[in-house]
Amino acid sequence: MRRFVVAGLLLLFAVASRADGPRVTILSDAFGKDAVLHKDWGYSALVEWNGRRVLFDAGNHADHLIENARRLDVDLGHLDFAIVSHRHGDHTNGLARIVALNPGLTIYVPDDEHFGGPTPPVFFRQPDPSLPAHMRYFDGAVPAVVPHGTVLPPAKYVRVGESLDIAPGLRLVANLSPGPAFAETPEVSLIVGEEEGRTLIVGCSHPGIERILESANANAQPVALLVGGLHLVTASRPEVERIARALRDEWKVEKIAPGHCSGEQTFSALRESFGANQIYAGVGESFTPDVREPLVPIGRDVTPPRILERRDCSVPSGGVCLSLLSAEVVIETDGSVSEVTLTRAGGSAGGRRLSAREAAEIADEHCVAAVKLWKFRPATRNGIPVRVAWSVSIVAKCQ
Repeated sequence: MRRFVVAGLLLLFAVASRADGPRVTILSDAFGKDAVLHKDWGYSALVEWNGRRVLFDAGNHADHLIENARRLDVDLGHLDFAIVSHRHGDHTNGLARIVALNPGLTIYVPDDEHFGGPTPPVFFRQPDPSLPAHMRYFDGAVPAVVPHGTVLPPAKYVRVGESLDIAPGLRLVANLSPGPAFAETPEVSLIVGEEEGRTLIVGCSHPGIERILESANANAQPVALLVGGLHLVTASRPEVERIARALRDEWKVEKIAPGHCSGEQTFSALRESFGANQIYAGVGESFTPDVREPLVPIGRDVTPPRILERRDCSVPSGGVCLSLLSAEVVIETDGSVSEVTLTRAGGSAGGRRLSAREAAEIADEHCVAAVKLWKFRPATRNGIPVRVAWSVSIVAKCQ
């Protein structure tokens, strides 16, 4: 008995000592369920974790960003800081409004001249002293730092060119595409949490999502939740499917909440790879790494699930025979079974009738795993797959 008490206390301590995952609220994107919210080709999300409120990207349309936040009852006037993943307008348009609401706000940005950083020194590394002074940059005496203008509002920008801890449990990683596409568009991504249960939030993944995962040391510390744009909107279907499998199998991403420039075919491919571990992340959605879509009651507006593939369970030898088995299963939107709860069990062993408890213990050990391999055509409402609970009968082979 003491061992169980100690084990329980250790488990309680482990759970209590681990911070809850962040809450992410999508404020700007081009898809969503709520018709009242504005849809824009842009991205913005509020990240709340450990008492801090962080705005990640500022959307494509300032007024729409502010209005969506108001309708979602999200206060954008009390931010701890903001992060801009990269310089594109569909991630920066609302910055002026955000700065006005938060005077003195620190904004972490890539090390990019677009944010008022220096003009790239490489521009001045091929001088020609044979030219007369009036044809040379700065009369041939180039300053050590040449400021670069920006259309963005004056603010406290902190340029990030390498990994940077901005607060306990909040870390930025900086990346640049190795290829010609987006080679001049540095990007930063946000890691929330410690070694276990980390969430990675990305803007567009222009450097490549696998490159970003590598910079986040995802091989050694797998990501519990990946959120944001994967920039696969123009990728071929085979490449999309390759990355979907790689995220699950090679990088061990547990859950994924794709948005923005990921692409519709990517949403579909990720659902095939991740199943119930793909979190719907349209504009207006608010979720944590532990979120699941709610169960939808079976009613007149819901088309019930239909069994496509079932497996009988084999019980141990010794004259054991189970009968009258039934269970309630949770069927996810991809048709997989995530939960099995036995609701009735009976049977016999060696000519002796089993008690309900004995039968349930045998069924729990030998049949639940088989039922979790069943495949269904998922239930749908208005043509959209929904998560439901469903009662099933189980066939057990007698030994």
